[in-house]
Amino acid sequence: MSADQEVEEFLRNPRLELLRNKPSLLDRVGENLGRRWAKRELPEHQLRQIHERLLELYYESKNKRLRDASRNWDEGLDLELSRLKYFMVYQRSRMKGDTGRFYFEPFIRLVDQVRDYTSLEMLFYLSESVIAYYNYWEEKLGQQRGEE
Repeated sequence: MSADQEVEEFLRNPRLELLRNKPSLLDRVGENLGRRWAKRELPEHQLRQIHERLLELYYESKNKRLRDASRNWDEGLDLELSRLKYFMVYQRSRMKGDTGRFYFEPFIRLVDQVRDYTSLEMLFYLSESVIAYYNYWEEKLGQQRGEE
């Protein structure tokens, strides 16, 4: 299976287990989603708001682990993940038609799979990858549009 096929398969059936087993997939999926978002000229603030919420969750979980390493997954994080999921559903509902479907649907399904700190970190890093590639592609496509 080619790298592009692996990414498309992941987006059709997103599973954190795949990211654990193939860490390179995380970067390729982030690149794919970031490029699509930039090509369609979708609002950057939606990506950033979701990433900022994930960033807060990520650091909250790191702080909890630092305070008590023996503590397992915190129920408060489950509540925050649910809030994140519904925030994504809301953001998705603000877009017309299928716009943004390729980003929101996989992320919503991945949020449902987060049950431990490692999974939360993977979701955070995937979001970080999407933002980084979005910035890259937005700049590159902006330059191409300016040349036309």
